[in-house]
Amino acid sequence: KGPALIRLCDFTKAIHYFDYELKDDPLNVEILTNKGSALAKLGHYDEAILHYDAALEIDSSYIPALNNKGNALSQIGKLEEAVDVYAVGLKLGPNNKILNENFEKSNGKIIVKQENNEALHNLSFNQKNSDIANELVSKSIRNRGASNLLEQFGNVFSVIGSLFGFN
Repeated sequence: KGPALIRLCDFTKAIHYFDYELKDDPLNVEILTNKGSALAKLGHYDEAILHYDAALEIDSSYIPALNNKGNALSQIGKLEEAVDVYAVGLKLGPNNKILNENFEKSNGKIIVKQENNEALHNLSFNQKNSDIANELVSKSIRNRGASNLLEQFGNVFSVIGSLFGFN
């Protein structure tokens, strides 16, 4: 009945049903995993992970719990942990299509995240250097001690060169 309630998107009732079932059979990995799934559908990922972990303590080779735990970890942004969990599942079931797809998705998200972080770092670095150069040009132009405009630009380029190690 609980899985049917999940399919009907009545997650709260499904959780109540699973709680009732767990009173009679607290070590049932399928019920623990299903309750975790219902919790995840409600956005309670941390609590769902606790239920997947409880199921995995009982049966560390229960692939649905591994897959769902990976999904929950991915949802909360713990992509590296998700990939590790999927990898454990793939060792147990290397031909599991769903695990393979989820593994690839999370791995792809990690790569995109790394590329985005690198691009932001480069943009930030270039923006900082541009800001420094603009400030130097402004100071140099305001600098009345330089005898002419060419000397002012020479000073600016000298400072910029020293920033980049071109002494």
